Amino acid sequence: MDGNEALMAEAAALAAAAAAAGLDLRLMGGMAVRALCPSSRSSPFARICSDIDCFALSRAAEVEELFARRGWKAQADFNLYNGDERLRFSHPELGRSADVFLGRFRMCHEIDLRRSGAPGATIAPAELLLTKLQVVEANEKDLADAFCILADCGLVAAGGAAGGGAADGLVAAGAAA
Repeated sequence: MDGNEALMAEAAALAAAAAAAGLDLRLMGGMAVRALCPSSRSSPFARICSDIDCFALSRAAEVEELFARRGWKAQADFNLYNGDERLRFSHPELGRSADVFLGRFRMCHEIDLRRSGAPGATIAPAELLLTKLQVVEANEKDLADAFCILADCGLVAAGGAAGGGAADGLVAAGAAA
C-alpha cells in the first residue's frame, strides 16, 4: 500500500468511525480531491498527500476523542489556543498529521462550511474548490486540485438540473444532481 492508499484508508476509517459515533466529519483538502476526482489519481495530477484535512460540526472534545481512539495524538498547545475553530493531530505510526476545521475554514479568507451540502465523506465540491482558490499565492498543488475539481465535477444550475441557468454549485462526477 503506497502512502496515499494508507492515508486514504485512515481517512475513510476516521469518517466511518465519526459516522458510527453520530459525528459530522468530512474530508477536505487533497484527500477530498482524491476521493471525488478520478483525474487527481493519475498523471499529470497524481501527487502524494501529506496530511488529512477535515471539517467537523462536532464539538472539539468529541473530535479529539474520536482521533485518540484511532491512535492520533492531539497537538495540545495548538489545540488549546485554537480549539474553538481548528484542531491538529499527528499519527506516530503513519508519520502524518491531520487538521480539523470546526464550522468554518479560515486561511486567506473565511469560508463558512456549516451549509456544505448533505452529509457525506467530503465537503461539497463547490466549497472544496473555494478552499483551493481562496489562497493569495496559489501553489501548484492547489491549482492542480482546482483543475481536477472543475474537470471531474459538473456544474449544477440553480434549479438542480445540470446545464441551463446560473450555476449554483458543483456536483461530483456521477452523482445525482
